[in-house]
Amino acid sequence: MIKFVVLLMVIVGVLGESEYGPIRVPIPQDLGTPACIFNGNKCTPEDYAKGAEYRRSYIERLVNRHAENDVKAPACMETKSCSEDEIAAYNKKLEARKEEIMEHLKKQRQI
Repeated sequence: MIKFVVLLMVIVGVLGESEYGPIRVPIPQDLGTPACIFNGNKCTPEDYAKGAEYRRSYIERLVNRHAENDVKAPACMETKSCSEDEIAAYNKKLEARKEEIMEHLKKQRQI
């Protein structure tokens, strides 16, 4: 009976995993905080806008890097001999992975 329960737990664990494995994208909590806050100076709306823009671009770069690491490019991309369909399929998988990572970050309330 115990073996059956353990086997069932393993099957559920494997089926519940993403195709690419768990998503681990660490985002610092103070990312994008204007320097004026740390210096004790008065912040302007531009300071907050710059901080928000920096945070957004940092998260985009991080998500892109993780998605590119997860979704392997076809071998034909190195030799530049891919058909348009192969490139389109790769781009579709890449965009889907980026969206999956962004949804995960939203659920974790990191963005």
